[in-house]
Amino acid sequence: MRRGSSGLVMIELLTVIAIIAILAAILFPTFARCREKARQASCLNNLTQIALALHLYAQDHGGKFPPTDNDFTPIYPVYLREPQSFTCPSVSDGYPLGPTAPGAAAGGNTSSYVYRGGLKADGGAKTAVAADWKADVHNGGANVLFADGMVRWVRAPEWQSYAFTVPPAATPPGPPGGMMPGMGAPGPPGAAPPMPVPVPPGTAGGRGAP
Repeated sequence: MRRGSSGLVMIELLTVIAIIAILAAILFPTFARCREKARQASCLNNLTQIALALHLYAQDHGGKFPPTDNDFTPIYPVYLREPQSFTCPSVSDGYPLGPTAPGAAAGGNTSSYVYRGGLKADGGAKTAVAADWKADVHNGGANVLFADGMVRWVRAPEWQSYAFTVPPAATPPGPPGGMMPGMGAPGPPGAAPPMPVPVPPGTAGGRGAP
C-alpha cells in the first residue's frame, strides 16, 4: 500500500509541475509584452514633451525647428529641462544630445531618439521629425513624432521609409553586416558610414518645404 501511495504522490507532483510549466510558457511572454507596452507609453510621452519643446522653439524662430540633424541642444535646456525626456526606457545606450550639450563629454545628457533638422512646424501629419532610433524597439515597431506634434507607433517597415540618419555612435545591434533599418548597405571595413536611403520630396517622411 505504501509503495502505491508513493507512486501516486509522485505522479501528482509531476502533473502539477507540468501544469505550472505550461502556464509559465503561456504567461511569461504576455508579461513581457505588457511591460514593453508600458515602456512604449513612457517613450511616447517623452516624444510628446520633445514635440512641445520643438514647437515652442519654432514660435521663436520663424516657424522652423532646429536646423541640424540629431542635435537637440537648441531646445535643451531652454525649452525642455529634463534630460531624461530624451531617453527611451527600452534603450540602455545613447549618443550626445549635440556637440555643445553640457556634460556630453562625460557621458551624460544623451539621447536615444533620432531627429531630422530644418523642417517647418507646419509640415503636417506626414512629415516625420523625430523617432526611436531603432525600427522595432517596441513590439515590432517604434514611436514617431510628426511635424504637427502628434506621436504614434508605427511598424518597422514604415519607420524604415522615413530614412532617419542614425548617428554612428548610436548604432544598436541590427541585421548581419551592421546595416541599420532604413540605411544603405554597409561598405568595406574603414569605409565611410552608409548614407540614408533617399526619400523623394512630397512622400511620407520627406522634408518639408525649405
